[in-house]
Amino acid sequence: MAGPELLAITTDEVLADDLLRLGAAAGARTRLVPDALAAASFWSFSDMVVLDPAAIGQVAAMGLPPRARVVAVTSAPVPGRVWQEAMAIGAHTVVTLPDGERWLVEAIAEAATSSGAAAPIISVLGARGGAGASVLAAGLAVVAGFVIGAQAVADGRQAAVLVPTTVL
Repeated sequence: MAGPELLAITTDEVLADDLLRLGAAAGARTRLVPDALAAASFWSFSDMVVLDPAAIGQVAAMGLPPRARVVAVTSAPVPGRVWQEAMAIGAHTVVTLPDGERWLVEAIAEAATSSGAAAPIISVLGARGGAGASVLAAGLAVVAGFVIGAQAVADGRQAAVLVPTTVL
């Protein structure tokens, strides 16, 4: 089984080094990006997201969808404003390094075992034979494959699955 995928959003070089080290300690593949724009295509598919205080505002401004396992990380004492902004984007907690290193390594390692990658499920039901439900379902699967396919295949996941069923 592959290790967890950690998405780290920071421009702080010292914090980036710490996150790469902690990700490696947890057996994670860490994807380091400088801002929320670069993180957007990986946001929903990573097992865990860690971000610095500067990225919190970027995530809020971009309107990235809420997700589980988001942790704000800082290397300095945390002002109340950072807590408020982190909670507003749905962060689970704010961790201060180096004090929170052990907790963060355990959380990253656990993310792979507790993560069922979030994925939309779309059901297409035809009203009667010949209504085009099968064609629509196939088209949706093809589009989903193009939209997330290259990244999913690179990460060893399936991009889209079409399950044909017939109600008897």
